[in-house]
Amino acid sequence: MSTPADYAWFETDFPELAEAYCFTAVRAIDPPGLLAALSAEPLGETVGVLGADEAAHAVLEDGLQYAAVTRLGEWALMLEPNGHLGVSDAVGGPLSHGRRAVAHFRNVNAADHFRFWDDGVSRLDFEPLFAAGAEVSADLLPELRAAGFDLDPEGAFGHHSAAAFVLAERLTALPVTPGLLTRSRWTCGLVPIPR
Repeated sequence: MSTPADYAWFETDFPELAEAYCFTAVRAIDPPGLLAALSAEPLGETVGVLGADEAAHAVLEDGLQYAAVTRLGEWALMLEPNGHLGVSDAVGGPLSHGRRAVAHFRNVNAADHFRFWDDGVSRLDFEPLFAAGAEVSADLLPELRAAGFDLDPEGAFGHHSAAAFVLAERLTALPVTPGLLTRSRWTCGLVPIPR
């Protein structure tokens, strides 16, 4: 399994995207199905997230969020450049009914959030920057430690964003790699932001 050091490339290779993103993995659904579940307006396809990031900034519209989704085995991985819908109860919870959903978000102000739902039930809900104060069930605590989160209240903040990628990988068995982000085909759409 990966460590936070294995995700150091994300901030160096994708600096603009690393400032503000939300990644959401949903099991047992394909990209068109995921976008349809979100009532997204289809926008076609792009290759690599650099195109998705640029397209997101080109279509900034009030009340809509740009999203790009790729398929990874039985999972759909959604990227929202400068978004946060995947970690919201209004989106992540309903998407997980009958399946699993894992999402993590970070914004330009370093605010972050990690969510894990299993069949509509929230199993994990915390801010990676403040993982030491997270309320975590006993069965998931070893996963946070193995992902590289420092759970000591007096500990350093360290690589919390990279640890969020590792934790998502541990819960989904889906590593996010530079190749995935640069060479994969992403199905894109504009998602209405729930009010």
